[in-house]
Amino acid sequence: MDFRLSQEQEQFADSLRRWVERNYSFEQRKKIVESEQGTSEKAWQALAELGATALAVPEEQGGLNGSAVDMLIVMKELGRGLVVEPFFATALGAEFLKRTGGHEILEKVATGEAKLACALNERDAAHDLFDLAVSAKASGNGYLLNGEKTVVIHGAQADALIVSARTSGTQRDHDGI
Repeated sequence: MDFRLSQEQEQFADSLRRWVERNYSFEQRKKIVESEQGTSEKAWQALAELGATALAVPEEQGGLNGSAVDMLIVMKELGRGLVVEPFFATALGAEFLKRTGGHEILEKVATGEAKLACALNERDAAHDLFDLAVSAKASGNGYLLNGEKTVVIHGAQADALIVSARTSGTQRDHDGI
């Protein structure tokens, strides 16, 4: 099995690396982190222009349908500069939306118009994602949520939240989520 990056992936990694080197120095990052928002809209739009935000989105919704390796490339290069933009939270949210619908917001994720965050953790769950107390009851065209989530990384920057909730079953069941 060949684990080398393709020429296209190498070029993508180089583009991201150059962007981080030019636009995300320690001083630039410090200014971003100390800003009111804690992230940079300019940096987010640059990531969208580079195609990073479109990787987790299927082609049918305007994305690039990137592979896990493509996502790894982005995470590695953003990690070099300790980039604080909500790429991981948005990519994870996009993965959930690909499986459950939400095509309209996926189109916005692909273009960088929308950022996502995932509300998965609950106070007493000890990081067990099946240990859900939050419930969801059908109500009109959506669901009424009841419960509390904790530690929603990039929740403050998100345009939409992906919230895990139980529609049936008991607290630790694997079904009904």
